[in-house]
Amino acid sequence: MVGNVLNLVYTDTFIVVLFLVGTLIAGFNHRVNKLEDFAVGGRKFPLFAQICTIVATWMSGSSFHFIFSKIYSEGLYYYIASAGATFSFLIVAIFFIPRMGNFLGNNSIAESIGDIYGGIVRSITALTGIFCAIGYAAMQFKIFGGLFEFFWSLDRRYSIIAAGIIVTLYSATGGIKAVTYTDMVQFSAFALAIPFVGVFIWNDWYEKSDTHVSTIFENPMFDYKQVLDITNPELWAIVPLLIYFSIPNLGPTMSQRILMGSNINQIRKSFLISAIVLITLETLLSAIPFLLYAVDPNLDGNKLFGHVMTNYAYPGIKGLLIVGVISMAMSTADSWINSSSVFFANDLFAQFITSSEKKLKLAKIFSFMIGILAIFIATIERDLLKLMLSTTSFYYGLVTPILISVVFGFRTKKVFVFISMLTSFCYLLYIIVSKNFDVPPENILIAMLINVSVLFSLHYFWFFITVKENNPSLGWIGNSGNIFLKQLRKRRRDFFIKLGYSIKNFNILSLCIKYAPKDLKSSLALGVYYIFSTITTMYANIDVFNDHSKIMIYLYESIMLIGLIMATYFLWPNFISNNFVAKFSSVIWFGSIFYVLFFLSSLFAMLTSFNSLQLAVFTANTFVAFLLVGWRTSLAFLGVGFILAWVFFSNFFALGDEGLHMGSPLFISVYLLTLISTIVLLFIKPKEEHSQLVKNMLQSANQKLNLVSKDFDKISNELFYTKGQLNSLDQQMSFKNLEIAKLKNLKNDFISNFRKETHSPVTGIISMAEILYDLYHQLDEEEKQRYLIEIAGNAKKLVGFLDNIVDLSSLSDGGNSVLEIKSNSISDIIYKQSEICKKVFFSPIMKIYQEFVFDIQNDFYVDCDAYYIGQVCSNIMTNAINYSDSGFILVKCEKISKNEIEVSVRDEGVGIPENEINKVFDPFYVCSNISEVNSNRGLGLTISQKIIQLHGGVMSIKNNDTRGVTCSFTLRLS
Repeated sequence: MVGNVLNLVYTDTFIVVLFLVGTLIAGFNHRVNKLEDFAVGGRKFPLFAQICTIVATWMSGSSFHFIFSKIYSEGLYYYIASAGATFSFLIVAIFFIPRMGNFLGNNSIAESIGDIYGGIVRSITALTGIFCAIGYAAMQFKIFGGLFEFFWSLDRRYSIIAAGIIVTLYSATGGIKAVTYTDMVQFSAFALAIPFVGVFIWNDWYEKSDTHVSTIFENPMFDYKQVLDITNPELWAIVPLLIYFSIPNLGPTMSQRILMGSNINQIRKSFLISAIVLITLETLLSAIPFLLYAVDPNLDGNKLFGHVMTNYAYPGIKGLLIVGVISMAMSTADSWINSSSVFFANDLFAQFITSSEKKLKLAKIFSFMIGILAIFIATIERDLLKLMLSTTSFYYGLVTPILISVVFGFRTKKVFVFISMLTSFCYLLYIIVSKNFDVPPENILIAMLINVSVLFSLHYFWFFITVKENNPSLGWIGNSGNIFLKQLRKRRRDFFIKLGYSIKNFNILSLCIKYAPKDLKSSLALGVYYIFSTITTMYANIDVFNDHSKIMIYLYESIMLIGLIMATYFLWPNFISNNFVAKFSSVIWFGSIFYVLFFLSSLFAMLTSFNSLQLAVFTANTFVAFLLVGWRTSLAFLGVGFILAWVFFSNFFALGDEGLHMGSPLFISVYLLTLISTIVLLFIKPKEEHSQLVKNMLQSANQKLNLVSKDFDKISNELFYTKGQLNSLDQQMSFKNLEIAKLKNLKNDFISNFRKETHSPVTGIISMAEILYDLYHQLDEEEKQRYLIEIAGNAKKLVGFLDNIVDLSSLSDGGNSVLEIKSNSISDIIYKQSEICKKVFFSPIMKIYQEFVFDIQNDFYVDCDAYYIGQVCSNIMTNAINYSDSGFILVKCEKISKNEIEVSVRDEGVGIPENEINKVFDPFYVCSNISEVNSNRGLGLTISQKIIQLHGGVMSIKNNDTRGVTCSFTLRLS
């Protein structure tokens, strides 16, 4: 034991202490005042925090130990089985979360089930969740204590008590916020530690060992061909474990992560990203025992962690690795303590205590109780793994099948649910007693099947056959009230319709002509680049050329020929038709990019085993291609090019190194393909999409400015003409003095507001354009984009104001004659305008807690002018976004009479003073409770009311009972 202590220097101890202090600071920095904050934290967590707490809760300290020992002793078999956890997250994200919108707002999953099946089922769910928490928390405390005993020679019991007190304190005081933000610290520590340790082990092994890492793939445990052979009995032996890991993870902690999300879309995205992060971390962690097996296949799998710390970790790295294990143990323990305390206070005592403050006190007290109980069990129980599996089995066997059926819209009688739970409980109790608390995964699966079988047997064979009761609220009632699910299905249906149309009408020649450059400079530059890159490639492939000169000469000549064709494009004879030149050059452009920059670039890199010079050429070619054809086409070309290059490499260049192992061309190719794809999706894709959006906005604004300029001159002339008329009338008709004075006031207000609304954006456009012109080469890309966005925003503001003036003038002068009345789908108009508002206002870098919710009963058709009705929808949606900083924006369309519908937009904003309700439709009116700096001067509602009146409808606005306003208008059905 002393030897172990001496291996840790002060640096390692400092790292561990610093981590614990950081965890305490993050944990105690949050306070809660009611149970809702303690359980779900106000449901305003950022996406990154949700991802961290999901992954950190799943990657427990016990998971760390299992992956270490099982990968070493069972190889790829356990890796395949553990990958089921990723499938579990994907299943939950894709199939379950979109159907759980009705659960949001509850404090626990037991409450959600209890709302359907009553208090008894709710209590059973809470009790099984608490049993899970005891086993999991005790396991994590024991791992924590074991680490401190091993490295610092501290008594295990004192270490367990210290860890339990730390975790319990911040969990009890700060609730889910403390748990989530400490999970961020703990996840960051783990994610930082594992790659560092893996790199150091690899480097140390590479310098000291004579064994080639490829020899490990000769072992049946790591030979993927043998492992995935369907005739291999060991492969089928891991299927129950794979199914167990793949069970949709709707346990207490993960269900709580769903309930704490702000909206379904955010929760779904957090689970999808967490699945990717989880498989990445498991792969990195699995690489450590993989390398250890390559060095020494005779180690004790249960003692690998100590072996790594003793032989491979340097001072400082040891501390990082210890922090990695501790962080996962603490993050899992605090999550289970928090969820169990919510079960206790919110669900077991729901009928006895109604006050949220009293429930909060009870939850905090129980947090201490569960922490103390877990500490006690961890100090006395030897085999905590059996205890953890047996306690977990009750939740999976009793609750998970019922929860899955509820999510997918199945309802039955409460007594049937209770009987099915009781049957599953009896089976699990029998297994636990007969096998001495050893519950294998296959028995848990059997318990779940028993639960499902009993539930559906009672429902169908007894309820429907014996009772003959026809109750529409029972059976498969589906998720008819789930608005998000309806929208998701509609988007998916529209996507496949659009995809089918695109495939049916796909024409590669038209596509090439559309996206190929129209100038000669691009073709000339690309041709010259081909020639120079070929010369560099020749130098890098000298050794391969000597052995395969014939093939290499053909490849080099093909590149040089393509380069010359591209470079001499402007010299082609005049008698060749322009149409033929356009088609031929477009096909050559795209074909050469695929052939030279992807296919041959990948092939030459494989031939040289990715030496430094050829790797530089490959990297340059890849990013040149991304600049030329965009990220979507480049990713497709990259994947196909890699595959074809590998097939060509394997068949025509037999270099004896075609296998998939560390350092082989195939391994490096797969690695580079994954790395480049990740870089593109994370960095290049968002930037390119944002640049395209800004470009489209600028083009649209420029077009509108050109169109409005003529109307603007017309309006200016009309204003001067009106002024002359007023002066004439003033002299000729003295009895109209009062009316003339009102017209003058209106004119002055118009000019004043016109000057204010046009001066600011024009000044912004001019000043930003001058800065961009003067400092263009000194600014980086981010600053250029910021100035362009500022210009586009000011231009849009100016165009919008001028459009309002033009529309108001046209509607006032022309009346019904300016309308183009046709039968249009009102739902299509609403959805189109909402998508435009989302793109303009809901920027991905802004923290906006708003979400459109649609309640459209049917696809109504109305006789209207689609442009002007779209403008009305846009005006009231924009007002709802501008004057409310959070909450839902409910867009509703319903039939209110036989021939009439009503469209309404409800927000949760600042509202309107009651004495000003009747003035909001006046031109240029601004409510007194809105800052003049942040307000838009009112023409939107004035124009909207005029449009609706011309359509024969009525427009109104009223304050809601709680917050915000509801603006509505009526239209006649076709």
